[in-house]
Amino acid sequence: IQTNSNNFGGGKVSLNAVVAYDFQRFLKGWSVSANANYKGAPYTGSYEIRTGGTASGDLIETVPVYGTSTTNYGAMVRYVTRFKKTKVSFQVDISNLTNETEPLVRRVQTRVIAPGDPAPSTFIPTSYFIQYPRTWRFTTQIDF
Repeated sequence: IQTNSNNFGGGKVSLNAVVAYDFQRFLKGWSVSANANYKGAPYTGSYEIRTGGTASGDLIETVPVYGTSTTNYGAMVRYVTRFKKTKVSFQVDISNLTNETEPLVRRVQTRVIAPGDPAPSTFIPTSYFIQYPRTWRFTTQIDF
């Protein structure tokens, strides 16, 4: 991994899952859905193993550092009806259903250790990603 790459914040794994249901008889016209978005631990930087444990020592190895994985949830409720011959839908979307607002570390300061030293357990964050709080969105669509 190159420490000067632009891969900061990009995890190796991501997964989106959506479950939706349209009511057919009882509550006809209503739909509901739920979604989950998983993002694997993102690359946030690295630490270097150098002779003498100093930045001027010969580089032996660069070890990547990863942040924490995240899962965000959402939900939707929709109602579709007709006014005369015009199809109209009303929809409410909720994103970040669990209201996760803790800032996520995007980048950390590179640390240097000597060969044989234990891997660092803490890093100094240099950049954060601020998560949006729970968001409600109401939309209306008219098909004519």
